[in-house]
Amino acid sequence: MSRGRPPANTTKLATVDTVEPTRHLSEPESEAWRRWVGVVQATRPFLSTDAPLLTALVELECRKARARAALEGVDPYGDGKRHPALTDLDNAHRDFMALLRELGLTPASAKNVRSEKRTPEADKLDEFLRS
Repeated sequence: MSRGRPPANTTKLATVDTVEPTRHLSEPESEAWRRWVGVVQATRPFLSTDAPLLTALVELECRKARARAALEGVDPYGDGKRHPALTDLDNAHRDFMALLRELGLTPASAKNVRSEKRTPEADKLDEFLRS
């Protein structure tokens, strides 16, 4: 399988210490936000572009949960037609996976995020150099 063309620009994206949602979140969205921020934080430093992507990821996760709730106890193919919630679930999942790839949170896409990995040794060296 072809690997495609290498990126023309290899500059690193700006990192930030924290990210905040781009809008006010409901309680279920806030819970999902905290969980996803923890996942990104454990994986790599935050990039300046992460806030809107994480906000959209949280919205899609909640949308998928609402679609699953609507499908509980319902035949998704009743009356010979596909239930609208099933279509919404499929669409939200497709968009959700695209955002995971964009954030580098899938095994195959992790190498495509142009940021430096956080290691305990690098953090200690950075702390030493700042003092």
